[in-house]
Parts: sequence; structure tokens; C-alpha cells
Amino acid sequence: LDTTPASQWQVEWKYDGIRCQLIHRQGDVFLWSRGEDLINASFPDLTSAAAQLPEGLVLDGEVVIWGPDEPHPRPFGALQRRLGRLAPGRALMAQAPASYVIYDLLEREGNDQRARPLEDRRRQLHHLQHGGLPKPLRLAPVLPLEDWKQLNPLRDRARSEGAEEIGRAHV
Repeated sequence: LDTTPASQWQVEWKYDGIRCQLIHRQGDVFLWSRGEDLINASFPDLTSAAAQLPEGLVLDGEVVIWGPDEPHPRPFGALQRRLGRLAPGRALMAQAPASYVIYDLLEREGNDQRARPLEDRRRQLHHLQHGGLPKPLRLAPVLPLEDWKQLNPLRDRARSEGAEEIGRAHV
């Protein structure tokens, strides 16, 4: 493991979904997969919600199927029902409700945020959350980590939390 103290790292669940960037610029919303595919058509519920976010915002996150009253996201197989659909119907969107789990803030008000410290970007995301994130968007929880010995028990819990792994980044 790293020689820096565990408390200087941010740890969060890496959910079993599709990593995407959500972009809101000049009145348009784009949901780009890591494979550089525009997936707006499969997730009109997410793009509609993202249109309510401030202009000039770029977020890094994960698209998952996760109902508003469910404690954890569903397995990846549930997401596959929505992928590639050019216009999912209301019934499918109700049966497989998409959520966008936010991990990081890449751009705000058109200004690149990536060179700023992670803890500052996270603080900005908390302000965004307290301003009212539209329902299918949610901020990824940060997991407490004070000692490296806590890391393996977190990994052991990942599947029961609906995650495939944990991710960590230096703050």
C-alpha cells in the first residue's frame, strides 16, 4: 500500500455500471460513456434531470439501475435492459430506473476543475447536492478510512453494497 496515511485518501464504492461523463453546456446535455459512445437515447430520464443542473457543469460518474427507495444499485444485468434502446418506454424506465452516481467534478461554470485538489472538488459537489440534485442523480458516499487495515474489510463488503470494488483517490 501507499506510504501516505490512509486518512489522506478518499475511498468510495465502485458500482457495477457504466462509467460516464455527464456534460451540461449551452442548454444541451450529453452522457458520454468511457468508450466514447453518446448514450443519451438510452437514458432520457437522466438527461432530462441533468438539464436542471447549472450550465457549464461536467461530472464524472457511473450509470446504474437504482430505484429511489432501494438501498443499493441492482446488478449490471438490470442495466443491460436499458443499453442500446433508442427510446425506452415508460414501463421499462419504471421497471429499470436509472441513476447517475457522481464521483467527481471535472468542470464548473465552464472552468476546468481537474487541477484543483480532490477535497475541494468534493466540497463543491456537496454544495451542489445541498442546492438540490435532481432525484436520479446522487453523490457517491465517501467511506471512512483512518487506517489501511480498514481497506480489506471494505473490499469484503463491496458486493453486499451493490458494488464491484472500491475506488480510492488521493485528496
